[in-house]
Amino acid sequence: MLKSDYVIELKEAFRKKGRIYLVCEYVEKNLLEILDEGPVSSQQARHYVYLMLKGIAYMHSVNVIHRDIKP
Repeated sequence: MLKSDYVIELKEAFRKKGRIYLVCEYVEKNLLEILDEGPVSSQQARHYVYLMLKGIAYMHSVNVIHRDIKP
């Protein structure tokens, strides 16, 4: 339903033995992994925040609210 360069794609969702599984597109590295590698410059930090805000703004524009935003 969501099509944006700033939001990962949900490929499939299913329930198995009472648990819900979400299958998302492959992402080589997430922001937490990048931050664990060491300090980032303020310019890089601004860029990452910008990308996150673009994704959130897109979701809000199509009336979707994300309840668990994390890097």
